[in-house]
Amino acid sequence: MDKLKAIFPVVTDNYTLCDMPASEIEEDEFNAMVEFTETANIVVPIQNMIVNRTEDILRDKIVPQFWSFFKKNDFSRTGFQKFYNAVKYLHDSYTSFYHIYDRLLLFRKRTNLKKPIYEHTCPHSALRLILRAILFSYYYLEHDNIIKEFYEAALKMEDSEGDHHCIILEDNMDCNCLHSFNETNSCRYQEAGQTPYLHGGGNPKK
Repeated sequence: MDKLKAIFPVVTDNYTLCDMPASEIEEDEFNAMVEFTETANIVVPIQNMIVNRTEDILRDKIVPQFWSFFKKNDFSRTGFQKFYNAVKYLHDSYTSFYHIYDRLLLFRKRTNLKKPIYEHTCPHSALRLILRAILFSYYYLEHDNIIKEFYEAALKMEDSEGDHHCIILEDNMDCNCLHSFNETNSCRYQEAGQTPYLHGGGNPKK
């Protein structure tokens, strides 16, 4: 069981998000965990446990924190910065889970597990489905205004790019706003499994 917790830390009660690529797993350690789960006949329960814990953490911690970036307060930054911070937080959290689901994919292959996760045979597709479902179950009414501010600012930035002047910080274009826009779009589309539109890079190829 200790090997299981080391490879899939999400199943532990005190799990905190961390970046743990699947490549860091020792082959012998992973094989021993696979053998243990097969011998104990708990392959399917292990997958269920990983998915259930993912849902708990998203529902109780990550999604509420994401929507908190959209709440009004007297000390809030512009909509551009708030939306950037919200998407960055969500993407960082998603990336941590993505690495764990890399391991789940490998686990399914090694154990020849065919049972789908919410009709998906690809764990990463299931992860995106779970994230979207929980995210929009907490739908926050003020988020439209924040997102609108972000893209209005980005469009104005595009119009003023030739002037080498940032309309968000009222400074020259040595700022990081354009990078923030492209990074935010890239994060959003990666979580949706789509190709992003990057400002200055043209439309994505069909």
